[in-house]
Amino acid sequence: MRQRTQRVSAPGRRRRRGSSGTTLVELLVSILMVSILMVMVVGIVAPSFKIFVRMQKTQFAQMILDNTLQELKGQTREAVGYVKIYDAAEADGSGVLAADGSDAGGALEYMNTDGYVVLLSAGGCPKTAVYRGTIQTGSADAVDSGQMLLRYYWQRGTAGASDSEYFYRTDGAYSARAVTTSFARGYYMGNYLSLEFAFPAGTLEGDTVSYLEVTARLYAEPEHINLVAEDSAVLDFRYLLTRKDGVTAKEGSVTGGGTPP
Repeated sequence: MRQRTQRVSAPGRRRRRGSSGTTLVELLVSILMVSILMVMVVGIVAPSFKIFVRMQKTQFAQMILDNTLQELKGQTREAVGYVKIYDAAEADGSGVLAADGSDAGGALEYMNTDGYVVLLSAGGCPKTAVYRGTIQTGSADAVDSGQMLLRYYWQRGTAGASDSEYFYRTDGAYSARAVTTSFARGYYMGNYLSLEFAFPAGTLEGDTVSYLEVTARLYAEPEHINLVAEDSAVLDFRYLLTRKDGVTAKEGSVTGGGTPP
């Protein structure tokens, strides 16, 4: 009886069925398609993110201006005697020393209830000698422009008089009773503050004043370019003040026991 033989294929020659794989061409095509999709997504998301960052920066800047204006209202609310506006307030003293007043400008001068003359601006100031009476007690470092700055001076003459004056420079050096900023430099988040004060329209020297207008701006650059935010407010005075345009900031000396600066 003939035996039926069964042929068995060699393992290496057996045909594989149902197997699948990815060729190099298919892989490259997949990578290309994913890259195209990523470029499209980035092109959509990037502008949206920039808009979000810009809006957030503007909102923060507006909050800074809101707080700055509130601080201005608080500082000037109790002003007494007279009020004066300088056209400019530079760190080197130009626009303040021996200068007349103006209808509008970047520095505000008034008296507080403690009898000190207050010079308020965002123009910065150089290194300033600090006096107590005729004695220099120290010095204040220079303050860069772009932040709210207050300098206090001892009034020479009758307290509360509208014809008062003070020593803006003493013995050749910038002087004050005190120098302070309302907020730390980092508070402005890299921006630079600018202030512009203005008398009500039609106000003349000697007229009584019950309020002023102020515009606060934040710039991205110290040269007042690239405006980030802007806001305005009315500074109401509790007491009626007198507009003064005459010279009040003078240069003097305490050598030999002169008048306190």
